[in-house]
Amino acid sequence: MRKLISLMHVSLDGFCAGPDGGMDWIGFNDAIFADATTLSERAGAAVYGRIATRSRCSISRNSRAGTC
Repeated sequence: MRKLISLMHVSLDGFCAGPDGGMDWIGFNDAIFADATTLSERAGAAVYGRIATRSRCSISRNSRAGTC
């Protein structure tokens, strides 16, 4: 049986987005990026929510055509 690993940005009070729905409160540095990259490379699949999917597709369309 495969493992399920959850990687989420959640505030101490349990929210995933700021009051305006933004995610600009999330701190991001090289250590976090390295951990996320390691998990992503080992994963068999990735599941994203609606907002994250929109963000990823927007970025992908600007850099690589046909990824969304």
